[in-house]
Amino acid sequence: MKKYLKYLLFIALILIPLKVNASYINVYLGCPAGASAGQTIYCTVSTTNSGDIGSVMISYTFGNGATYNTFTPAGSFGLYNPKATGVQIGQPGGTITSNGNLGTLAVTIPASAAPGSMISVGLTNINASTTAYDDITAANVTKTVSIYSANNYLSSLSISGAAINFNKNTHAYTVNIDAASTTISATAEDGRSSVAGVGAKSLREGRNVFYVVVTAQNGGQRTYTITINRPYSQQPQQPQQPTTPAPETP
Repeated sequence: MKKYLKYLLFIALILIPLKVNASYINVYLGCPAGASAGQTIYCTVSTTNSGDIGSVMISYTFGNGATYNTFTPAGSFGLYNPKATGVQIGQPGGTITSNGNLGTLAVTIPASAAPGSMISVGLTNINASTTAYDDITAANVTKTVSIYSANNYLSSLSISGAAINFNKNTHAYTVNIDAASTTISATAEDGRSSVAGVGAKSLREGRNVFYVVVTAQNGGQRTYTITINRPYSQQPQQPQQPTTPAPETP
């Protein structure tokens, strides 16, 4: 008899449906790899979830002087009690998209941030509520952003066959060279910058204009203009003036 009851109990446990909570949420943060000091960057907040999420609450963390600017929700999402420390995002009368963008977090980098340093942006205390009013959590996420240099000056500039009085704040130079070619050499003040427009240059007779462009790590550009005058081997002929006939003697 006892054996029979155990058998019935075993069958009942198999047939009784077990309630399994399959709700889940993951939150992601996408920020630019680098930015300039004083710049405002825009980080995308997105999610994958079980499709039954009614709202999600997120707290912000910022490192090395970065500060909150704004949070702009995506699509028709609503914001509840938005603060500089966090926000609650929801879908009025519905659920949050199971796979998509929640909004954009704007963060201001301090003007004093040193090139080469890093600032951090993080999402913490991520709590979501399902349509069944169950509470679930997601893992914290943090991104780091490198501070790019804005230095696009030259530290040296030279032209073979002529001397110039270089000053990094002087952006135009004019020289005379009586040769078929010259070489322009330049060095960026910041090693993270790139320099274009240097090397061997052919010179035609007359006026030749060359541009040396310095591109900073943050993409900002500065142009130095070099005008090289090469003398003509023969002076160009001046157009002849028409001869005015002498007036006739009456």
